[in-house]
This record gives sequence, C-alpha cells and structure tokens, in this order.
Amino acid sequence: GRLQAVVTVGVTAGALAVGDGGVWVADGDAHTVSRISVTRNRVDSVLTVPGVPGGMAASAHGLWVTDGAAGVVTFLGGPSGRRLAVPVGGEPTGIAVSGDTVWVASTARGTLSRIDARRHVVVATVPVGARPYAVAADRRGVWVTVLGKPVMMHTSPGSSSPSRGGGHAAWQTWLERLCGQGW
Repeated sequence: GRLQAVVTVGVTAGALAVGDGGVWVADGDAHTVSRISVTRNRVDSVLTVPGVPGGMAASAHGLWVTDGAAGVVTFLGGPSGRRLAVPVGGEPTGIAVSGDTVWVASTARGTLSRIDARRHVVVATVPVGARPYAVAADRRGVWVTVLGKPVMMHTSPGSSSPSRGGGHAAWQTWLERLCGQGW
C-alpha cells in the first residue's frame, strides 16, 4: 500500500509485461524495451527493437513485442538474445502468452493470430470482426476486446462457428471469448 521505488525508464514509457524475473517497459520514441529487476528496482537491460514497440507479453522463452506499423511481432530472447520477426499483418496491437501459445490481435485485419512460441510461426488466424484490440489468455482459452463491434461472439470448444448475442450500439467495445485447443 505504499510507494517502494521509482525507476526511470524513458520519455515515452508505455506497455508493460512481467516475466523473466523482471518487469518489461516499452519506450516507443527510443524503440527500446527495458527490463527492470524486481529485486533491485533498477533497469538492468535495455534492448533495441526494429520498430515502435506496442503491446508486450513475456513467455518462458523470451519477450514478444508488437510492431503495428510493420505488421510483425518481434521475439526477443533465448540464450543468445536473438531477435526474430513473425509476420501477422494488420496492425498488431494486443498480445498475450499462455504456455507455448502467443495470441495477437491484428486491428486492421480484424483477426486473432495464434503463434507457436517454440517454432515462432503463425499456426492459425481467426477472423473476429472489426478492430480486435486487447488480448488476455489462459490454458482454457483467449479473450479479445473488439472495438466498435455491434454484436458479441463466443466460440465454444465443439463449435466451428460463433454464436451471436443481441445487437447493441456500434460504438461500444466488446469482449469476446474464444475457447478450445483445436484451432
């Protein structure tokens, strides 16, 4: 309930992710992500990314960073500190990791991509409607907010098509849940 530390991370600190024993912070103007040690309360690593870092998510193997302008997700990590770009297209924004799966919302394409975190490739792309934005996931499924969507969709594990709820004003933001391991 009280302030424990103030850590300077850059002029345009934005997205946050927790993992690898630290807190990661994106700095869009500097094209960097900084790792803050949670035990020492200081920046202990600064990595440069090819584009402007957007959303971030940490996995057991490294950090995943969206670059909306380039339409890619950059993987930073591994023992060698390698950088790999995974093309997803369409302004990737929201990103979440669950186990060996990375979920990415591509706002301009209206899709949610599933990346195999071990192979660093997109293994499925699902249309979710107009402007998906933020993503959260666990081992049972993935949730995605969709901006300006007039209906809510839910896909159950045994279904191949979404069910639609009642219509609402088009300006609202919706939360969708996509379930199942099979897709």
